[in-house]
Amino acid sequence: MRRLSWKQWVLASLALVFAWEAWAQPACERYELLMPKRGSQITDRHPELHWNGDVNSSYRLQVAVILPEGRVLESVDTVVAGTKWQLGAPVSVVTAVFKVLVSRNCPALSIQDLNAQGPYFIVQSTDQCALKSRSVGQKGKALEWTSPSNADKFVVQIFSVTQATDGTVLTRRVNSYEVAGASWTFPEELNTEIQRGTQTMSSWIASVQARCGALTSLPQAVKLNAVEFRRNLSHLGQ
Repeated sequence: MRRLSWKQWVLASLALVFAWEAWAQPACERYELLMPKRGSQITDRHPELHWNGDVNSSYRLQVAVILPEGRVLESVDTVVAGTKWQLGAPVSVVTAVFKVLVSRNCPALSIQDLNAQGPYFIVQSTDQCALKSRSVGQKGKALEWTSPSNADKFVVQIFSVTQATDGTVLTRRVNSYEVAGASWTFPEELNTEIQRGTQTMSSWIASVQARCGALTSLPQAVKLNAVEFRRNLSHLGQ
């Protein structure tokens, strides 16, 4: 039998050690949620996550709460004892996508692995703080809308939309206003600016959102009627 050299013996020993460590390393395990179900749509903005597994074990939980436009609202990477977990506070928006990974012995899983997942479930709670469909309208130099019963304030935003000579559409937010009731009178300086904008072929858009505590509704928008502003300014000049 051929005898191994010292270098060969060391390399063979290291190979055996690495093989043993790989064999002894616990396998990576991933777990499905029992609740909410994969692909479900729920209205609860403070969902409790449950997964299959041993309640006496600990699990790595990775969660991303994502807004419809793709921005990450909240990201969690933590170790949980047991098989359930809940966000520290309700989601502060009416619509959000949850991406979830529950695992054991999977240190290689990264934020990129979480982001690569499809939506696990969706929170859709628009009915909890929603303006009535198409309820926002202009009446003279004021906006009016139908208020949700639990709304405590509203946000009105004014935008100008102008088409450049090369066809590019430019949108600019003129201002944002916080409103207590279900109607709002345009400030006189805004009347003047909108009237000035109509002379440069700008259009004007108003959007309204309700706020119910920490929850903000989806915006409803209406195109403002410049004729009403011309009437208002003519009246002011008399």
